Order: sequence, then C-alpha cells, then structure tokens
Amino acid sequence: APVFVPPGRPQPLLLLLREGVLGVRTLGAFRDTTEGRLDPVSCARLCLRAWHIAGDGDTAASAWLVGWLRARLATDSRRARRLPSAALVAALLWPDDGASGDQTVLMDVLQIELKFVVELCQACHD
Repeated sequence: APVFVPPGRPQPLLLLLREGVLGVRTLGAFRDTTEGRLDPVSCARLCLRAWHIAGDGDTAASAWLVGWLRARLATDSRRARRLPSAALVAALLWPDDGASGDQTVLMDVLQIELKFVVELCQACHD
C-alpha cells in the first residue's frame, strides 16, 4: 500500500489541533468561548472535518492523523492527557448539535479504529 503523505501544507491545521485541543489543561476551556475562542470539542470537530476533506476521505489520511495524535498524547503525563482525550472522544463519538440535524458520527466518517477511541476513553479516566 502506498505511504500517505499529508496533503498540501497541513501545519496550520495540525497547529490548531495542537493548541486548541491537545493544549487544553483546564475544564474552564470547555466553557470559555469569549474573545472568539472555540471550545476544545468544537475545535476538534473543525480540525477533524477539515482533515477528512483535505485527505479526500482516504483511510490512510485518518490512520496518519491517529498516529500523529498518539505520538503527541504519549509525550504528555497521564494527567495532561485527560482533557485533550475527553475533547477528542466527544468530537468523535457525539454528533454535532448543528442546525442541519445531521447525526453523523465523525469516528465513522473518518473510519477511525475503535482501538484508538477506546485508548482515548481510558486516558480520560487514568
């Protein structure tokens, strides 16, 4: 199988994911949407959808992103992984409450392996 290479210049998208989701350290970030900030769950949804579009729905693109997320989360302490993992779980498993009424689950759209989502759930409770 061909090796996936991130399309275009993914650095801004990965930076947003790193700062807006992986950088979450307080529960207040989930409620604070002042000054035009996105909460971590909305940020994760936005980044995951953009990644799916940029990768043309390729499962290799999703697998690459899962590897990238695993590597970033592995460098954090157990405590530091809890909130970013919770944001990712909420973004992957719960449908967006948008006006469209779409009940699509991003985990299915991105074809993310269940093992990764279980790892995220476990990290929430470590």
